[in-house]
Amino acid sequence: MRYDRRMAEFEFTIKDEQAQAMLAQLVAKAEDTTPMLNLVGGALKSRVLRQFDKQQDPYGNPWKALKLRAGQILRDTGALRNSIDYEIDGDAAVVIGTKIPYAIVHQTGAHIVAGKPPHLSLGGYHTKGSPVLRWAVGGQTYVAKEVTIPKRPFLPTELGGLPEDWSAEITNTLIDYLGLE
Repeated sequence: MRYDRRMAEFEFTIKDEQAQAMLAQLVAKAEDTTPMLNLVGGALKSRVLRQFDKQQDPYGNPWKALKLRAGQILRDTGALRNSIDYEIDGDAAVVIGTKIPYAIVHQTGAHIVAGKPPHLSLGGYHTKGSPVLRWAVGGQTYVAKEVTIPKRPFLPTELGGLPEDWSAEITNTLIDYLGLE
């Protein structure tokens, strides 16, 4: 067996016919990685959606409670939760997230001051040049010069990494797919 560190390549010879046949099946399954990556993407998406149901971050910490309305956190209209999806990036990566612009505010938290960058759209009201922020919750309009939105991460963070139980689920998904049990 030879391992070339610069190329991240393994080279080895197997003389057992049964092992060669199994290896050929494994290579065939791994050659087109799309089905495998779709399984990983589906597992990740399922995990993220569970965070909305549990109202907690991927590491098990509960999201900060709501102040202005009753109900489930980050689920007023369901738009954010329903926008979670994944994309296959190349032949070896899955990207999970949302295209909703305000998602980053909930993922990382934000302190927003009226008329100052970043100019975010909050519930249909734009802050650019306005002396106050205006937004509506449950038919009630609120006005403030600034607002702090607590972070309520629904995706794993770079600092926290992929939680162990998420990693184990992905590993088991790949083992099942590749038939390596």
